[in-house]
Amino acid sequence: MAETDKGQAGGGKDVGTVKSPTKIEGLGKVTAIRTDTSTSCAMSDGELYCWGANTTGGVGNGTNEDKIYSPVKINFPA
Repeated sequence: MAETDKGQAGGGKDVGTVKSPTKIEGLGKVTAIRTDTSTSCAMSDGELYCWGANTTGGVGNGTNEDKIYSPVKINFPA
């Protein structure tokens, strides 16, 4: 159970305390998940997606947008 005030639960907004698994819209078949106190990432259909606190670029999408509430595909440099 964790407070999710940084968008790291997905769900499109700050959802408060999460007590059970939450379906994240926009993801296909998830094969791995990584969460911490402010961001979450998942491998979905062979692609990496992240969301959560981003004021210091922690989501990895190249922006400093405050909170990312929905999965964003992370593109790796060539």
